[in-house]
Amino acid sequence: MRIFKDLWWFFVQEKKAYGIGILMLLCVALLELVPPKVIGIVVDLIITNELTTRNLFLWSIVLISAGIFMYGLRYVWRVMIFGASVKLAKQLRDDMFSHFTKMPPSF
Repeated sequence: MRIFKDLWWFFVQEKKAYGIGILMLLCVALLELVPPKVIGIVVDLIITNELTTRNLFLWSIVLISAGIFMYGLRYVWRVMIFGASVKLAKQLRDDMFSHFTKMPPSF
């Protein structure tokens, strides 16, 4: 857990990227609940003999839409969180290079 304490300055610096990434991750988690619910509703409609072509089409659209939204939100959270990690790696490398170039040649 010390790593979080040592890198807290970076998390504060990139709070927007991490905030958006975590928010999108939560939205994906909520959207993951849609397909099982839709399948349950369709199965219930089949059991009660109330399933119509229109109902099936509408619930299919809901499933496809949920899938498309999940895909898009997953892309966004990965870009935000992993993009911030790439920035951290670059900044740490730059800091280390700067530190090494300031050291005496005898080192």
